[in-house]
Amino acid sequence: MSDIEFGNCLITQLRIASILFWIQPSLALALTSHVARATDSSETGALLNLQAHALGQQITASVLTGPNMNYAPVLTLSLYKQVLDGAITTTSAFETQYNRFADKATAVADQKIAWKAMLDQTVDAVALQQTLVSNALARWNSATEILNSAEATLRTHQIVLQERQSEFNVGIEIWKIDQIIQTIVNVLQAVVGFAMAIGEIAIGDPAGAAAAPAAAASAVKVATEAANVANSFLKPETIKAIKGGAEAVLKLYESTSTAVNDIQSKIDDVTDASKVILKPAGGDVSGDDQSNADLAAIFSLAAWDDWMLQSDAQMVYAVEQSIGGAGAYQLELRRHAIDGKLLVQARAQAVKLGQEYIQLRLQLHATQANKSRLQQLYDTYQGEQEAALEAQGYFYDQVFMLRNSIMIYMRDAVWAYKYYTLSDSSIVLDPLKTTLQYQQDSQMILQQVTLCKENYSSDFTPFSLTIQTLELPLDYPTSVVTALQSDSHSVTITFSPSITSTSTFSSITPAISSSSLPPVARPFTGGSRFRVFGMRAFLLGAKPLPTSFSPVTSKAPILLTISTSGIYNDVQDNVVYGYTMKPLERTFKYMVTKDGTVQLPYTFDSIIHSADYVDPTAFAQWTVKIENANSLDLSGLTGLELYWEGNARLNHGGGNA
Repeated sequence: MSDIEFGNCLITQLRIASILFWIQPSLALALTSHVARATDSSETGALLNLQAHALGQQITASVLTGPNMNYAPVLTLSLYKQVLDGAITTTSAFETQYNRFADKATAVADQKIAWKAMLDQTVDAVALQQTLVSNALARWNSATEILNSAEATLRTHQIVLQERQSEFNVGIEIWKIDQIIQTIVNVLQAVVGFAMAIGEIAIGDPAGAAAAPAAAASAVKVATEAANVANSFLKPETIKAIKGGAEAVLKLYESTSTAVNDIQSKIDDVTDASKVILKPAGGDVSGDDQSNADLAAIFSLAAWDDWMLQSDAQMVYAVEQSIGGAGAYQLELRRHAIDGKLLVQARAQAVKLGQEYIQLRLQLHATQANKSRLQQLYDTYQGEQEAALEAQGYFYDQVFMLRNSIMIYMRDAVWAYKYYTLSDSSIVLDPLKTTLQYQQDSQMILQQVTLCKENYSSDFTPFSLTIQTLELPLDYPTSVVTALQSDSHSVTITFSPSITSTSTFSSITPAISSSSLPPVARPFTGGSRFRVFGMRAFLLGAKPLPTSFSPVTSKAPILLTISTSGIYNDVQDNVVYGYTMKPLERTFKYMVTKDGTVQLPYTFDSIIHSADYVDPTAFAQWTVKIENANSLDLSGLTGLELYWEGNARLNHGGGNA
């Protein structure tokens, strides 16, 4: 087989993988792995290599995050349907001419008419693709913002965990003196060693991560030896899964970030698309460096849930044994595990969104690069079979690019449906459907919303909920005050769904800032699908400085920024759903009199009712930052009063929501 024939074979395999990506991801992963390894060091095959990585890494990252972790489109379902219908119309027009051109019975004159029509319609196809590329790039940028915050959080908790670890290690050394069997001592020390190791791996710090594999290997050995020992809860397979998953997703992210930067610098800054020289991304599309990527071998984030349960059970035993420092270490270990899972989850989500951007940008690049060649072939075409086949290949890629745009918009609509209903749509994402079937699916998705509503006798229940941080559990009452009085003047409070121990977790929502605190469910209990229009926060006990009051109105402003991290949870039927979307950030400004009375109306309100944008879930990391702390006396601060407006589906008989 010649190099040209082999190259064409790889192109065909990638086209097949692009279809299987939607309907048979395991087969698509195997094909993309083969194409990537066949082009791993080829400059001439760099475009194919990057396209193979774009598909394969999206599949891998999707397995890591699980089926209930999705990007939640920020616009309403009806708006996505409008865009979807436009994509279907554009594709249908182009596909009609393509089928006419590809029909062997078509006369040369009619072929050229269809050819010219497709050349003219390329403008619409490119415009549609450019919109997709812009949206994908915005999602990638949003994902990296979330990831950077998650990295900062875990770095902070690494320091705190190390402090608690030192205290706990002293306690272990004292406790082990009276122990006849050393196995449990070894298990406790393994927990301590692996917790720090997995944090370094998840962050990707080269200096710290260098010693991490040895710590992980030691923990696996200890857990294996203690498998049948009483009061030993740590499982070796859990350690292996967390380590493997964290290492894989870090490798994928580094590859994705490099490719995004390379493509932006080389494609976006060059006017002649045919002169772009890209670099291949290597042969590993799944992050495990195996010769053949296997979907079943990819570790999922579920291993983090196992680690949380097993390590916490081990620490419960340590607390019961009255080992010095065990209680404080247990609390930090819980926070650290939650932060670790978020970081790996955020990184995997960034891989998905980054590789989708790469896929779409490369498709657009190929269309633009082939345009002049198609025009050249058209100008000289007199029915030559070789020229017709070459043009047909280019036009097929444009057809698939348009069909892929339908799939992406349909997927966004399906995700919007899932966000609205907390249930899966019956629509099957299949790139081989006819445009008529796509039109039927587009109509069906709104019909399914109607059918979902018919399961209930009324709409969602509106709520207005208030809670003071003094009412929150654990150390929130004091920690909130400490955080707001610190130099950052900000605090993050995490609200998570209240569920039973048998619940299905798709994600655990951790906090994002260094002033983060353990998650709580109140006041969002007794129902499901909690959505909010925003949150207001009021400072309790804080007083504006005398110079802050207006001499005319005798009022002073309090200015806050209220934001979320972009990672959200929701709950229904004891199943937790995870979503990422653009982080929310709103300004809340209100005026107070000298006796502290809040004045209405508010200057700037952070609760906004929107007809076009979806409302975020209540279960998120809500950050409150004081923007004018220099004009306030915070010495008497006692906490925050938090207020939400929104709606929910209450359980039968009502609830606390």
